[in-house]
Amino acid sequence: MIRRTLLAVSLVCAVCAGLAQAETLSHDNGDIGTQYSGAWGDYFANDFTNDIGFPASLVAVLIRKTPSASAGDVYIWEDDNGSPGDILAGPVFDWREDPWERIDVSSFNIVLSPGEHVFAGFAPRPGAQVYYDTEEPGDGESYWVPDGPTDWVQGGPLEEDGNLMLRLEVLNLAPEPASMSLLAMAGLGLIAKRRRR
Repeated sequence: MIRRTLLAVSLVCAVCAGLAQAETLSHDNGDIGTQYSGAWGDYFANDFTNDIGFPASLVAVLIRKTPSASAGDVYIWEDDNGSPGDILAGPVFDWREDPWERIDVSSFNIVLSPGEHVFAGFAPRPGAQVYYDTEEPGDGESYWVPDGPTDWVQGGPLEEDGNLMLRLEVLNLAPEPASMSLLAMAGLGLIAKRRRR
């Protein structure tokens, strides 16, 4: 019971005290390689892993696009044995602007444990451009489906496609050392109080 209390307190303190740090998870290098015109029924996604070593709160999805204000619906899916599964968030409508649109998903209150996977992606409107980084070979983190959102295919629509230019912004919920010391002291106080009872 005490351990659960301390974990909850640490998460609250990290956020309320402004100690949570924003980090961006990505697979692309920022340079556009190939592009694909979206069609009805197309879905695109990246597999992200919380590799920062602490719980992380999902804040926003970042999508690379053109200045032509093309649109699409943004989704977050849970991991289903290595491919997108049940929807955790979305659809969130995205009226896109150049160069990286930031779509806020913080209201869905999704927190990833260390090492946990999640899929973030979107379903573009017809004609919306989908961009891939091709300077580095695809690392197996990007997926798409032409008549989705089931039967996902690893990679992209084009043979030379690398990594989908879609990123995830998260908040690292690890408390800073000063906060950890305060929490430890609070924990000792709780233990002492419990023993006195």
